[in-house]
Amino acid sequence: MCSICILDFETTGLNPEVDEIIEYAIKKYEDDTNINNFVKPNFIAISEKITKITRITPDIVDKQGITQLEACEDIERFLVHNHIQYVLAHNGHRFDYLFLKNLFLRNNKVLPTINYIDTIHVFKDMIKKDSYSQKSLCEHYGIIQENAHRAIGDVIDLSNLCFKAGISSVHLDKHSKSIGEVKDIHGVLHAIELFKCSDEKIYVLSNMNSKERRIIHMYIEMFNIKNGVNYEHTTDDLKTKLTIKK
Repeated sequence: MCSICILDFETTGLNPEVDEIIEYAIKKYEDDTNINNFVKPNFIAISEKITKITRITPDIVDKQGITQLEACEDIERFLVHNHIQYVLAHNGHRFDYLFLKNLFLRNNKVLPTINYIDTIHVFKDMIKKDSYSQKSLCEHYGIIQENAHRAIGDVIDLSNLCFKAGISSVHLDKHSKSIGEVKDIHGVLHAIELFKCSDEKIYVLSNMNSKERRIIHMYIEMFNIKNGVNYEHTTDDLKTKLTIKK
């Protein structure tokens, strides 16, 4: 199988535009090669709520953490040195991959060319469940979570899930996307605001999932009322492109 790794971040919060990474772990799939470090946030304090969830305290990060730039360089070395082609993360499309992109952007680094897979979509193809949380899937496959909500623990759990479920290159090919396609919905909505002031007549969004498309459709309806305009917003038959027209 091609070079695959599994990634997980613990962060100061859920908003990749403002929150920061406080711990990361990356592990090669079916291999014990890994990196795992605490990271000092530059601007956002670690709240009591985050400490309660992750057991990561400001004191731990202050004494053991590396800088955001050092974390970025460490991740870059891991991806390049191990010739990683695919990065797996659970709910990565809305979380880990956005933090990964912003980590590199904030530190003026170029993210290596890689493909990503959000394993939620893979498991939705394989089994039918009410919940596809990592906890629920571990219960389904009989995997005991010994270190949940810590980066290395979640990485090991996801690695065990993928192995036990029999995830193959067929699943990877079906669900892989370029890391450049990851979009932050907050950034998309801001781009629509900028579109209003531009000379462009058409704005096209690609690779949006159904929930993201619904949010954008609702936003455009409110945008039209607020600004006294009548922008059209349509999705093509293949549901791969959402077009906004002035």
